[in-house]
Amino acid sequence: MDYEAILKDLVRAASIDSSDATAHYYLSFIYAACPDKSFRDGNKGLQHATKACNLTSNKHWEYLTMLAASHAENDNFDKAVSVCEAALKLAPEANKAQVQVMLGHF
Repeated sequence: MDYEAILKDLVRAASIDSSDATAHYYLSFIYAACPDKSFRDGNKGLQHATKACNLTSNKHWEYLTMLAASHAENDNFDKAVSVCEAALKLAPEANKAQVQVMLGHF
């Protein structure tokens, strides 16, 4: 997968429309959880995940899980747990087990 190209496109999308929560969510994924660790930057992940969550009033469970992952990437596991617990409350029943697994990693 060409993470460099993906990152470039996402940065461009977020610069064109800074209120695009989805672009910030995917940027936070690259920075906080990219399988290629050379793209990780915990601070940028936290910045973009926070923006995505703020833009959606903390009501989007998937965005909250990425905020939790960003906190974990920055070694703030207490905050990761509390945010992941909030995501668990909002997640649809079909996704609760997935969020529980994530919570277990923190």
